[in-house]
Amino acid sequence: MTKIKICGLTNLTDVIAAVQLKVDYLGFIFYSESPRFATPEFVAKANKVIPSNIKKVGVFVNAPKCVISIYEQQLNLDIVQLHGDKDCAMIKNLSSITWRALHLTNEFELQDAVNCSAEKIVVDSRTATEFGGTGQVCDWQIAKKLSEKRDILLAGGINENNVVEAINTVQPFGIDVSSGVESEPGKKDHQKMFNLVKKIRSLG
Repeated sequence: MTKIKICGLTNLTDVIAAVQLKVDYLGFIFYSESPRFATPEFVAKANKVIPSNIKKVGVFVNAPKCVISIYEQQLNLDIVQLHGDKDCAMIKNLSSITWRALHLTNEFELQDAVNCSAEKIVVDSRTATEFGGTGQVCDWQIAKKLSEKRDILLAGGINENNVVEAINTVQPFGIDVSSGVESEPGKKDHQKMFNLVKKIRSLG
């Protein structure tokens, strides 16, 4: 069964809706320039309604290790997801399970992803100014090559209309969705969330 991560959560209503859908991972973005920025105070409240079987993922962009470590401990994060220019070598110095988000455009980057020490790779799309949540689809053919070698979560422009094709093409460990289930940045559309989850689970 393909795992499901709902990312970019900013309010308790959306957290509760995702919990009720029994997704596998909830993503909270600790990057102040993102329209989906999650405050530590909000995440502390969200922790009270998230069961232990749903894992909490903290998303960081070019954050120093000391900052990540504080968030890990104070918010009881299960997984740290790194975006930006941090080298994969930083991963071994973190205490949580670590995922690395990468934007693969060629075979050279593919090999770097294969060798990265992160537990899983999030294959995402990005623009010159945004590290994720762009709504743009990444290169599924390169993602497929990586998926044949290690566990990946496929992100970038995934929604209820293309998720079945994405899974059938790439065969990822999981789907990571943010903008594809939103009515506006930072606010989830619960019907879109339901539709997406239903389609993924219909694949068995």
